[in-house]
Amino acid sequence: MRDGTDGKSAYTVVLSNENDTFIQEGGRQEKTTTIALYKGTALQTLSTNNITIGDNSTNNLFTITPSVTNGIITLTIVNSVNDTTTNVIANGSIPITITYDNLTFTKQFSYTSIIHGTNGITYTI
Repeated sequence: MRDGTDGKSAYTVVLSNENDTFIQEGGRQEKTTTIALYKGTALQTLSTNNITIGDNSTNNLFTITPSVTNGIITLTIVNSVNDTTTNVIANGSIPITITYDNLTFTKQFSYTSIIHGTNGITYTI
């Protein structure tokens, strides 16, 4: 037996937050997720040119703004729904496509919304 040649390092894309919940009657809410790309164990340097934010056509309820610090992209996701009667946002996901080193990766940021329930009844036993 003899050693084979070393393989190539794999790429791994990490979202710090892949899912979040919006409270519908909460008004403007801001959520964030970061995108980091590793080749093997080495953090790669990304720019906003490396990402495409997919379909955000859910009634245009979100504003998504990317920024970069030390090669890690931060997405700030803001909604401004203030509706206590209907589930306007419901749930869904926003695809985030990362292109790097002639490769393409797609991650999903999924979301759901909730409407605050009514107060329960207090009983004394």
